[in-house]
Amino acid sequence: MLHDVPYTLQLARSQASSSSRMKELDFAVSIPLGKIKGVGESMNIKRPSNKYVELVSVDDFSFWFLGFPNYKKTLRSLRHTINQTRCLSN
Repeated sequence: MLHDVPYTLQLARSQASSSSRMKELDFAVSIPLGKIKGVGESMNIKRPSNKYVELVSVDDFSFWFLGFPNYKKTLRSLRHTINQTRCLSN
């Protein structure tokens, strides 16, 4: 069933290296769809181009993500998938 499938986000994280240059590390976050309560959006007031996606789990833990190539498409996809999962579980 769809609600048993984790929603995986491929993200990049910057980390300082020994040469004081930034390097990117790819990592994935996997959260079972049935454990996602909702998705929110936010932006940095001082830097409006920094837009954030917040995933809230059913136990009220927040996961914040930044740096999506297509922010609006990501939000639309997340909301659609979460709503679809809720419809199937009822």
